[in-house]
Amino acid sequence: MKRRVFSYHFWWNLFPIIGLLIWGSLGITENLWYDEGYSAALIQNTVGDIVSITAQDVHSPFYYLTLKGWWNMWGSLMGLRSLKWFSIVGMIGYILLGKFYVKKLFGEKVSVWFMFYSIVMPIMVVQSGNVRMYTMALFFVTAAGLLMLDILRGPAGWKKWCLLTFAGIGGVYSHTYAMLQLFLMYLLFFCALLGKKKYDCLKGYFISGICIALAFLPWLSVLVKQMQGRAAEGGALTQDVWPLVYDMLKRTYREWFSALETPIIWVQRTEFFLCLFLFLCGAGWMLERKNAAPLLGVTALGVSVLVGVLIYVFTGQGFFGRYFFPAFGALILMYAVGMERIRFRWCSTAVAVVALICFFAQYRTELALEYDTGLDEWKKFMEENVGEDDLIMASSVHSLFLSVYFPEKDYMIYGYRPDYSPYRDVEAFWAWNQIEGRTGNIWFLYLPEMGCDPNVLSERYTWEEAVDIHYMFYHFGFARMYPIASADG
Repeated sequence: MKRRVFSYHFWWNLFPIIGLLIWGSLGITENLWYDEGYSAALIQNTVGDIVSITAQDVHSPFYYLTLKGWWNMWGSLMGLRSLKWFSIVGMIGYILLGKFYVKKLFGEKVSVWFMFYSIVMPIMVVQSGNVRMYTMALFFVTAAGLLMLDILRGPAGWKKWCLLTFAGIGGVYSHTYAMLQLFLMYLLFFCALLGKKKYDCLKGYFISGICIALAFLPWLSVLVKQMQGRAAEGGALTQDVWPLVYDMLKRTYREWFSALETPIIWVQRTEFFLCLFLFLCGAGWMLERKNAAPLLGVTALGVSVLVGVLIYVFTGQGFFGRYFFPAFGALILMYAVGMERIRFRWCSTAVAVVALICFFAQYRTELALEYDTGLDEWKKFMEENVGEDDLIMASSVHSLFLSVYFPEKDYMIYGYRPDYSPYRDVEAFWAWNQIEGRTGNIWFLYLPEMGCDPNVLSERYTWEEAVDIHYMFYHFGFARMYPIASADG
């Protein structure tokens, strides 16, 4: 028995270090995908412009403003990789919650399994270094959920209510779906307080809830306008609704149990059945202990998916599996209590081995993306051939994100620049006189599969492919444009 206790304590001390090493290995290079490039470009704007741009999008400016502060501290030293480390810091904070707070509430064994699945679940690997707001939201929502459980379990002093309020404000401003999940958790928390007859906690509950609501109220009005605008632009889904919803849920399933862009089919299926098995074990744990605490966050997670479907149906605003990531601490907690419920050590070992096999398969894919050298040829070409007077025309914001690697160059975007575009200094091309008479060369950066290539300028320009770029899960083209008169000459 002492040996087993020592064994769990050993892993309890080691898992945060293992998590740091694994997540840190995904923050070494400057490889970014589109959403990360969007974040990197947005923080180069002024604070006022960041607020203005995010008011046109679906996310609040809180993450970008804190990321901008982080960039100002570390950007000159670490470059673009520093942005990844901001997300990794969120994961470190989250796993420390698992190490100390989960242990306080559920014991060391559950804490160990919580940290184990926080490391090996594929979506945790994928999101750990993602330059987006998801790990920040995960930290705040997990902290809020654990504080709620702590208040339900024992005395609730002012310090816990203050921390819960702080976590709640951070969570609602991190991501729209984190706001939704916290709202649902607060409703369930209220029901739990009444069920346990903790009437003395209602004062703290309402003060905390009102403070969070008042703090979020300014951005809530912006969010409502965003939803109204999206509904007016896209409108409700009026035909073939369920096939579209099914496709959206299928993408969510793919991202939850593997990855959206680089899914591994057998990993998806294995992780899904692993989830069902551990949920059954978790249900057994709750019945045995007469403790429904893990349901607080899991219910909020499930209901938020249903609300996401409704938003999609009535406004046309879609969602991704990562949108629900903020409440994944609750899912991991269910996994952890499920593992504790397993009576036979050989069985828990077998389950852990299966989870590890899935992890290593997905981790290998993420490492391949992190250390992809597909941009090296293009970067070298840019340094050697693209001069100060040259113009790079991007086919859309999706190809323009590569501008974060050479922000000093002169860029233009073909046709249209959306209001939510972070590239405020980039002019949209709409007339020939904008590019005629330039002394430097004109280059065209494009994604062939998006249907906009250099032929859109064929009325006055011919072109020649300069570099063919295969990078991560993208295929870019980079072409040199020649005026037709010059080409004929």
